[in-house]
This record gives sequence, structure tokens and C-alpha cells, in this order.
Amino acid sequence: EGGKLITYSVNPDTWSDIPLFIRQGAIIPNQDVQQYDEERPVTRIYIDVFPAAKETTFTYYDDDGMTYSYEKGAIYEQQFSASDDGTSVRFESTAPTGTFKPALREYEVRLHGIRARKLTIDSGYTTRSADGQQLQSQNAEGWTLGTDRYGDVTIVKILANTAKHIVATR
Repeated sequence: EGGKLITYSVNPDTWSDIPLFIRQGAIIPNQDVQQYDEERPVTRIYIDVFPAAKETTFTYYDDDGMTYSYEKGAIYEQQFSASDDGTSVRFESTAPTGTFKPALREYEVRLHGIRARKLTIDSGYTTRSADGQQLQSQNAEGWTLGTDRYGDVTIVKILANTAKHIVATR
């Protein structure tokens, strides 16, 4: 809940216990660590979703990062939205816009706070993988369950560059 002052002690030697406060409804993209810009093509983006009852949105943007081609539409934009109605969590991506074609092939969507009993991608039931390693190694879309530092998580692998509709049911 906002509007409060929080005093939180951290270990000054390691700084390993610095808390991360995440607002409900947040959609946070990230990627594998690289030692320098363009060390390797970014083919997978991880999207951490902390769904709320009210729909939230995020626009993913990319361009070549080196020229002014973005001024002429050489961009990649894709909109994400998420919501939680108490029974199921919905995550949607729109078809991307722009003429820039990144190396991006897939999204790993992490739906936090839900341990789904069933999951559909584009209204079709999808096979559940045994674990995250099996999910990442397969070439097809799919899902699995897990836990991380935030608690229960349903992990969904979907193809990028296309509109997708995911429903994870409790």
C-alpha cells in the first residue's frame, strides 16, 4: 500500500538483501545478462507479470540502436496487457508494428501469484512441461509451474512477433 515510509535494514557488506518492491499490475521485461551491448542477439525476452484486477499494459519497443531509421518507422513495438479476475489470469500480446525485425524469437512470460491448473494459448490447450528446463529446451510453445523468490509462478513460453492470448486458470 502506498503513501507510507518504510525503514528497511540491509547488510552494508554484501548488499545482497536489498528488497525489490513491485507494484501489483507491473509488467517487467528483461533479458539475459550481456557483458557489452550487442554481445549476442537477443532472442528471448523474459516478462515478469504481477497481475492485478484492473488491466495493466506495457509497450515493448526496439530499434537498431545505431541509426536514425526509427524516425522512418524502422521500429518494433508490441503491446502487452494483463489482468486477474480472481479465477484466471489473462495475458495478451498484440501483433507487432513497425518495420524493424529484431532477432527476437520468443517470450518467457512469468505469471506471478498463480499456480495454474490449466492454461490455454490462443484458446487451445497446451501441454504442460515437467519443469523450466524442459520448457526452454522444446521448440514449441508451452507452460510449466514453479516457485521463485516471489512465490508461485506459472511460466509460459510463446512465440514473439505475433498476437497471443493466454488464459491461466486457478
